[in-house]
Amino acid sequence: MREKTMKNDAKRDGDTWILVAGGTVSPAFIRRVFDEAEPPVILIGVDRGTIKILDAGMIPSRAIGDFDSVSEEEWERIRSMKIHVEKLIPEKDDTDTEHALRYALNERPRRILCLGCTGTRLDQTISSIGLLKQATDAGIEAYILDEHNRVRVVRGGCKLRKKEAFGTYVSVLPYGERVEHLYMKGFKYPAEDLTVEFNVSLTVSNELTAKEGEIRCEGYAIVIESRD
Repeated sequence: MREKTMKNDAKRDGDTWILVAGGTVSPAFIRRVFDEAEPPVILIGVDRGTIKILDAGMIPSRAIGDFDSVSEEEWERIRSMKIHVEKLIPEKDDTDTEHALRYALNERPRRILCLGCTGTRLDQTISSIGLLKQATDAGIEAYILDEHNRVRVVRGGCKLRKKEAFGTYVSVLPYGERVEHLYMKGFKYPAEDLTVEFNVSLTVSNELTAKEGEIRCEGYAIVIESRD
């Protein structure tokens, strides 16, 4: 496996940062995303996600969280690693994932990939998707990834290339109550100046048919690429 982890906490513009939280993510998926990411790569454990990284046979450069979801044995395992551990108090005004994301954004990476942010906790999944807006506002490309989905929040739109497609389906959802002036070109179901409310499913499960597709909108939208 290529060595791409950061040896210290020095600021390094242009890196790819991978944040691994405690949701559903397999060791194999962590390794695959790490190996396929454009180097240099910074690997960060978020609370129980630190254990998931260790179970993948890897060592993060930093661990962040209140660690209330790990056992005493697992906490000792984390402490025994020679990495920087930022232990947060449980009584705080943000989630461990938000704290880690804001830390990463402050370091100005080129790209942030968030793993372990989806799973059985729907509240955590929705919250994590909402957090992506912070990266969009900071001008940093950020995604939530799992085995079946790649999620981002865009402002004004984005372009998708078929050769880089994550899956078969592309859905555009409002970030908030509605998305306005939505255009989708290069898709099986094109859109022309649509207003889409959050309570309808009109823009779910579209498909990219051209070599390049374009999504344009006013304000913010959630773009989800999915595969079964």
